[in-house]
Amino acid sequence: LLVFYYTVGEITDAQKNGLLNWLASGKGYVGVHSAADSFRGCPEYRAMVGGYFVTHPAYRQYQVSIKDAQHPITEGLDEFLVTDEQYITDWDPRNHVLASALWKGDAMPVAWTKSWGDGRLFYLALGHNPDSCRDENFKLMLRRGCLWAGAVPAGAGE
Repeated sequence: LLVFYYTVGEITDAQKNGLLNWLASGKGYVGVHSAADSFRGCPEYRAMVGGYFVTHPAYRQYQVSIKDAQHPITEGLDEFLVTDEQYITDWDPRNHVLASALWKGDAMPVAWTKSWGDGRLFYLALGHNPDSCRDENFKLMLRRGCLWAGAVPAGAGE
C-alpha cells in the first residue's frame, strides 16, 4: 500500500510507469488531499487518481454527506461537519463517489474509490493541515481507506 500526501512536483517517465504498473499489479494506493494536485503535467497520473485539483474556497467549515453508507470505508457514517480546505476537482464520473460536499450548489466529491488494473485506489480530499487531520471522521475514513485499498484480493498469492 502506498499512502501519498504530496503536492505539485515532477514525475519522470520511469517513476510514472513504475507507479502505474505497480498499482495495476494488484497493489493499493491512497491519495490524501493534495495528491490530486500532484504532477500537474502528467495526464496518466491524473487518470490513475481519478481526478485533479481545480480550485478551493477559503479554509472553512462545511458539511460532508455520505453517498454510499454500505461501503466498508463509509459504513455507519452519516453527514458530518469538517473545518478544512475543500478541494474542488475535475473528476472522472466513473469513480465510485463515497462522500461529497456542496460547492456553489453542486455536489463535489470528497472521497472516492476506483480500480486501476488489479489495484485499488482510494482518494480522500480532506486533510489540508494538522488540525484537519485531527478530525475523527478524517482519521476513520483514512484508516478504513488504507485497509480497503491495501486488502489482498481473494485468490491472490495462490
